[in-house]
Amino acid sequence: MSSSKILSVKVVRRPFKTRGKVYSAGTIIEDPAVIPLYKSKVGEGKIVEVDEHNIERVATYLKYRRGVENSYEILRAALDKTKAKPTAKPQAQTKTVVKSATTKSVYKPVATKPNPTVK
Repeated sequence: MSSSKILSVKVVRRPFKTRGKVYSAGTIIEDPAVIPLYKSKVGEGKIVEVDEHNIERVATYLKYRRGVENSYEILRAALDKTKAKPTAKPQAQTKTVVKSATTKSVYKPVATKPNPTVK
């Protein structure tokens, strides 16, 4: 079995206000770090994670209970956008070390004192 990470999008389920900014129902949250007390908002059910398994349920809720039209298309586009993001990390540049043929590296072990606390 392959262990693939399930991609999800954070969406406002119930509107709330924090620090002068109003988040209405259906708002897609790009960066959760900008919302103070983000974890408590998730715990209260004001913010939900939408993935492939619950997209229809959340879209139906937003359409009938909150009046957000085209909620399924909006959520599907947001999920597709997260899939399209490149997850590959940029590769580090490698350094090439060239040593002169005339120099020798000699290993000299360092004498250590015995540890008096270990018996």
